[in-house]
Amino acid sequence: MYALIFIIICLLLLKGSFLEVVSPTLYSLLNVLTFVALTLFLFILILKKNIKVNLTNMLVLLSLFFFMLVSSFYNFESIKSGGWNALMTLLVLFLLSSVKPNKDDFDFYKIEKSYLFITVIFLMTSYMLYILGAQFASSHTQYILSGPYLNQNTMSVNLFCLSIIGCLIVKEENKYYFVPLLLIIFLSIFLTMSRAGMLFSIFVSLIFFGKNRIILFTPLLVAIGLYFLPADFYSRLESKTLEAGSSGRLDFINQVFSDKLDNIGSLFFGVGVNNTVFKLHGDTLSAHNSYISFFSDFGLLCFSLLFMYITLILRKVERKSMLYMLLLLGYGLFETILFKGLSLSFFLFCLLANNQRKKKYVSNTVGI
Repeated sequence: MYALIFIIICLLLLKGSFLEVVSPTLYSLLNVLTFVALTLFLFILILKKNIKVNLTNMLVLLSLFFFMLVSSFYNFESIKSGGWNALMTLLVLFLLSSVKPNKDDFDFYKIEKSYLFITVIFLMTSYMLYILGAQFASSHTQYILSGPYLNQNTMSVNLFCLSIIGCLIVKEENKYYFVPLLLIIFLSIFLTMSRAGMLFSIFVSLIFFGKNRIILFTPLLVAIGLYFLPADFYSRLESKTLEAGSSGRLDFINQVFSDKLDNIGSLFFGVGVNNTVFKLHGDTLSAHNSYISFFSDFGLLCFSLLFMYITLILRKVERKSMLYMLLLLGYGLFETILFKGLSLSFFLFCLLANNQRKKKYVSNTVGI
């Protein structure tokens, strides 16, 4: 099961990468493989017969599934082929979030070596592209870290997810290489210049480092890292934080609500999965908001049930998992990272939902 998680994380890290442009056929194949891997992972949990299901959660989830299908068939003609794959993957992930381990809880510590391998290779590849000036986000300056992705926001989101997993895995025995790795990840998020990424990575670092004495060394380490950054980094950062405004997000939200008010069918049943896109300066963009995107795709009925379902699962999870889930939900206000079938962030959200209140992590209070 844990080997399959390794495969799923690797496949999800390729989402939004250069393969989407270089080889669309291979990219489509990777999407199908991801769906198969996620479905297999869910079946393994069920076949192990050590699961339990909360009846109230399942009733709300089945209602959500029903209206998502109604929405999809209502917008049948407008949904593209990739949209149906995204819908089925989304249903599998929602089911994964509702299946609670009964005997052998999901244990993040068991993916320690896999996580270390994935993260080190991912960072090495990204920085090699960064140093060589061979990144694929050609519309940005060379000082923005975008790695193998077409957009630096995708890089920031995936780094953010890797930082959460790392914070859950670190313990006394592995602190000597995990803590420096986490600091590199946090610095890398700042290099992406994603404002949402920088904001929420600070929250994650405060949750993790807040009870550790290493918090005393963090300002010094950050200062050393920032000293070696190119001078253009600071002017670009100032531009991003003070001048860039909402990056069109408010316009997207206004357009969604304007369209809903003009069409009662669209208000209740949406426009169809993966059909929420906007035009800005000649580019086709997402809503940059997970909730607006879901509301636009599936309509008011599904959105209301989604809100109920999230509230129900947050009540049952272990405290630390809930904190990280809340950060992912908060990040979703600024990027379309949740409630999408093929995203590392939503997969992580569903894994965190599997941790019961009785589940206790080893204390992250490591001595320095």
